[in-house]
Amino acid sequence: MSKKPSLQDFLRDNPGKGLNDYFEMYGQPEETAPVAQQPIQQDIQQESYVDTPRSYIKGNQKDQSSIDVLNIIASLAMMAAFFLPWVNVEGFKQAEELSTVSGLDMYSLFTHFDLESFSDLSYYTVYIIPLGALIALIGELMRNWAVRIIGQILAISFGVYWGIKLYFLYTAEGIHPEDLAVMDFLQYGYMIAIVGIILLLVDIFRTTFGSKR
Repeated sequence: MSKKPSLQDFLRDNPGKGLNDYFEMYGQPEETAPVAQQPIQQDIQQESYVDTPRSYIKGNQKDQSSIDVLNIIASLAMMAAFFLPWVNVEGFKQAEELSTVSGLDMYSLFTHFDLESFSDLSYYTVYIIPLGALIALIGELMRNWAVRIIGQILAISFGVYWGIKLYFLYTAEGIHPEDLAVMDFLQYGYMIAIVGIILLLVDIFRTTFGSKR
């Protein structure tokens, strides 16, 4: 039995014959394409199971994209607290008909007493507290860390600043009753704001320095 020639040799030695003649005499040629592709497919399969640094980073980004419930609760609490009573000035000298005052009315309260410790311009900063909380909430919903942290810092900074202003109001000589306790002066609205400040601080520490799995 003669050895089966290659297709190239057959066409060269038989000028009048074509591919069909070669297939009729020797049958179909062996399919080598799948064999050549097999190592490539194996390499692709092996590569898909490799845990690369890029896949690890993408996994962490997916975790960071989840909604931060703590930030949402703290932001909503600080915005709500702004419209609730912060202090009770009933019995203060020059208070006239004023009693409980909300964060929204802090500007009117301080301009009413006209304290020399602060300028009138600083009274407007009280509105930065709910604005910062709103920015933090928007940043959370946008999954934007930079916007969220800016809002948190604004809400915390001016929330603490106004705590200092309220302390000066409480201790101002010749204004408040001597027998007035601190807890009678501070009302639940500012207490909620303090809780919001603490929650925001915890959230900043947790998201910035906390370990992620």
